[in-house]
Amino acid sequence: ITGLSPGTEYVAYFTARDTSGNLSQTVVSIPFTTSTIADITPPALSALSIGNVTQTGATFSYTSDELGTGYYVVLASGSTAPSPLQVKMGQNALSGSVIASGLQATTVGTNSISLNGLAMGNSYIVYLVAQDTLGNLSTSVMGISFTTSIADITPPIVTSLSATGFTSSGATFSVNLSESGTGYYV
Repeated sequence: ITGLSPGTEYVAYFTARDTSGNLSQTVVSIPFTTSTIADITPPALSALSIGNVTQTGATFSYTSDELGTGYYVVLASGSTAPSPLQVKMGQNALSGSVIASGLQATTVGTNSISLNGLAMGNSYIVYLVAQDTLGNLSTSVMGISFTTSIADITPPIVTSLSATGFTSSGATFSVNLSESGTGYYV
């Protein structure tokens, strides 16, 4: 049966005739409801952010309004954005290799993915798409840039030092450093 309205209750009636032309005296019915309109809307992604940036990685987070799968690629900063299908396939805009790619089950709400194995002090861009459980793929790509941190090679500087509380067996010192660290005395 075709041509019915979505989300509507119906009753179908059936009877039969054999090859000799004998018509059944029984009519059987079955009630049914057509399904609602099919989902053709891809997941809506929002709130893409980068956090926990280290020398070799970062964590990016995003929000989805549907269950499904999130796909991402990591490219050098300034790279042309790939298409949604290229992101899903783990490719760049020229259908070539990427620095990193992957996928993860997406939940409704906030999702996070950790990136590792990146080079220290480099600038990157993460591109993201999602596909819901019915196969609807994002029609556009979301991207966010970040730069991995570099090694701290600058030693701390003592910015102030004072001594108070002198006694016959000691003194109290107060020290301020230009960055977090540990002060030592001899």
